[in-house]
Amino acid sequence: DTIDAISERLASYDLSNGILLVTLDNGQVWKQVSGEPLGHLQYAAPQYIATISRGGSGAYLLKLNRLGSSLLVRRIR
Repeated sequence: DTIDAISERLASYDLSNGILLVTLDNGQVWKQVSGEPLGHLQYAAPQYIATISRGGSGAYLLKLNRLGSSLLVRRIR
């Protein structure tokens, strides 16, 4: 099951230990796998739109509107 790119509103997010775990409106769950811990997000989940696209070497990048950087993520569900 490969994805080239999707954009979905967040249903929820968790930032335990600064590592982002997001659940999208479509039910998919994605987890940050590397990079700096985020610490916190300023807004409630439904105010964020996640765009997930395939990067190099089969990795996926997650970009949130309202957040400047992209994060390497892995699909959990």
